[in-house]
Amino acid sequence: MTLLGVCLFQLLRYRSLALSGLGMTYCVRHSGAALAAACPPASPGEAGAGASEAREGIGRYGRIFLLKVRNYILLIFLAGVVVVLDQLTKQLVRTQLAPGEIWMPIAAIRPYMHIGYWTNTGAAFSMFRQGGLLFAILAIVVSAAIIYYYRNSENIDWLVRIALGLQLGGALGNLLDRLTHGLAVTDFIWFGFFPAVFNLADAAISLGVFLLLLDVLVEFIRIRKTQPVTLAPISPEKA
Repeated sequence: MTLLGVCLFQLLRYRSLALSGLGMTYCVRHSGAALAAACPPASPGEAGAGASEAREGIGRYGRIFLLKVRNYILLIFLAGVVVVLDQLTKQLVRTQLAPGEIWMPIAAIRPYMHIGYWTNTGAAFSMFRQGGLLFAILAIVVSAAIIYYYRNSENIDWLVRIALGLQLGGALGNLLDRLTHGLAVTDFIWFGFFPAVFNLADAAISLGVFLLLLDVLVEFIRIRKTQPVTLAPISPEKA
C-alpha cells in the first residue's frame, strides 16, 4: 500500500508538472465579454506547438516516473532479501541452539569462526547494550529517511541505490527482532579476530556503508579527472 500510494502521488505530481512547467496556459471559457477578452483564441501554429511540447513533456515525466517505480522495486527487493535471509538464519539459530551455545562442525576453522546464540539489546556488533528502545526508534527513523530520500532515486548512482537497499533491509531486520523479542536482537556470527558478534542484518548495514564510501571515492576520482588542478603562475618576485 505504501508503494502504491507513492506511485499514485508521483504520477499526479509529474502530470501536474508536465502541464504547468512547459507553459501550457489554458483558459476555461465561460460566458461574459471580460473572460472572453482575457482568453483570446490561440493561432493554429501556436496550438500545434503547444500540443507537441505537452506530449514531449508528459512522455519525459512519464519516463522519470517509471524509473522511480523501477528503483523503488529494486529498493524493496534488496531490503526484502536481506530481511528474509536475516530472519530465517536467526530463527534457525533460536530453534537449534540454546542461549550461549556455540556450534562449529568444521574443526579447521573453529579457531577463527563460530556460530552461536547470543542476544544483544544494543546497536550493531553488540555496542551500547542498554539502548534497546532508543535503537528501535532510530531504526524506524532511518528506514523512513531512506524511503523518503529515495524519492529522488533517478538522480542517485546505482551504487548508492544498492547501498540504501542493503541498509534498509538491515535496519528492518534488526527492528523486527526488537519488536518481537523484547528489544533484543539475535546475534550468531563471531570471528576470532573480531571483538564482537553480529548477524546478517549488521553485515548488510556495514556493506551498505562500505558501498556509500566507495561511491564517494569514485565520484571524487571522476571529478579530479574531469577538472584537472591548475597551478597559479609564480610572480618574478617569488621566483
